[in-house]
Parts: sequence; structure tokens; C-alpha cells
Amino acid sequence: MHNGEYKPSLIADFLILDVQLPRSLAYSYEKIVLNLDYLAADYGERLEAHDTAHAIRSTLRSQKIKTVMDNGLHQFLEDFVSRNNKLSQQISEGYRFYV
Repeated sequence: MHNGEYKPSLIADFLILDVQLPRSLAYSYEKIVLNLDYLAADYGERLEAHDTAHAIRSTLRSQKIKTVMDNGLHQFLEDFVSRNNKLSQQISEGYRFYV
């Protein structure tokens, strides 16, 4: 996809936004949303976690790496981690996965 170029923005694009890379954030959120949707079907209800996961996935789908880099990769990742932690808490509380 990037012809073997090693530029920070291309590496970030690969690790964050590439939906074909199984370890990227975008790919992971495709699977998270899919699995939460299965849970919603099994439990017969959608929880707040579903909306949060869909919103995060939507952000990852709509982002362009240039925008991420222009606005600050560090800021993007801090925001992502915060939103991810919120989702984790919502899943834990909604499905009673207490530690």
C-alpha cells in the first residue's frame, strides 16, 4: 500500500487506520463493534457501550492521517485511549464483567 516507505505518517496510518491490518485500531474496532452487536442480539438490548463503540469506529473510519498528524498524533492517541477506557468501563458495567 505504501511501497515500503518509512515515514512517520505512513506508519501511523498503517497502525491506526488500516482496516486490513489485524493489529490496527481500525481493524480492532471493526471486530469490537461486530462482537458487541452479537451481544446485543443475544441479550435483546443495546447498551450505552454499543453507541460508544460505533462512535469510535466511525471516528476511525472517517479520519485521514494527514488530519491526525496536523492536529497532533499525541492528542489523537490520548483522546483514543480515553474513549477506549470509557468503552471498557461501559462494557464491564453493562455486562457485569467486574474485576
